[in-house]
Amino acid sequence: MKKLILFLGIASSALLITTSLAGQCVPDDNCVDINEPGEICPAQLPSGVIGQAYRQSITILPPDSAFALSQQISIAYIVVDSVTNLPPGLVYTSYDEKFYPGTKYCIDISGIPTTAGEYTLAIHVEPFVNFKFGNITTVISGGPVVDDSSIVVAISSGTGINPLQTNKFQILSARPNPFNEKTRLGYFIPFDDEVVLQVFNILGEEIYHEVMMGRHGENYFEFDGAQLDRGAYFYGITHKSAWHTGKFIKVD
Repeated sequence: MKKLILFLGIASSALLITTSLAGQCVPDDNCVDINEPGEICPAQLPSGVIGQAYRQSITILPPDSAFALSQQISIAYIVVDSVTNLPPGLVYTSYDEKFYPGTKYCIDISGIPTTAGEYTLAIHVEPFVNFKFGNITTVISGGPVVDDSSIVVAISSGTGINPLQTNKFQILSARPNPFNEKTRLGYFIPFDDEVVLQVFNILGEEIYHEVMMGRHGENYFEFDGAQLDRGAYFYGITHKSAWHTGKFIKVD
């Protein structure tokens, strides 16, 4: 859940895009505006994978006021000008042209991502405010602003690397598993350093040992098990004090 704090002339809140998808999203009932004004849920969307279809919904509770010139200004509704810094391949879809206070709205983010990374969306909006002049109240534009809330979308390469933890040592699953002759045991390392692979049989006896100087990024041990008997084997990958274990199956 992410709080929407508005500053007219500086920030506002909402999402919109002009394209459409079949099937309208449903607002999340668990998204509650606790402190007011405005709320957006969730702040962190589930991760996506390059080349795989992605669709998630965002729930928005438009604020009823904004802060400007040391006073609260009444919001009539909000319109979106644009949404930038989307993961390449993804778009937003809104089913409403205007977002009115007191009503929950939802927006879809969908498509097929093409580039890995962590993306913090920038939402460019135009709030329309209730302006009172004497006994007359009219609705006027508050001017284009950029929402001060942030929604983060992480896209992975499909290897299993968590793009939100690229400062940590990570292990990739053995592929293929089961295997006939060869399999790849991968890992991600945030800096160049030594990494050790050990393979054990079911009796706990070490049958293979390899030391690799890993380079920053994804690395792979190319394990040749063609001469092994069929069955289960265990492996350990060590980096400094980190020790990761896994299991793979040799088949004919």
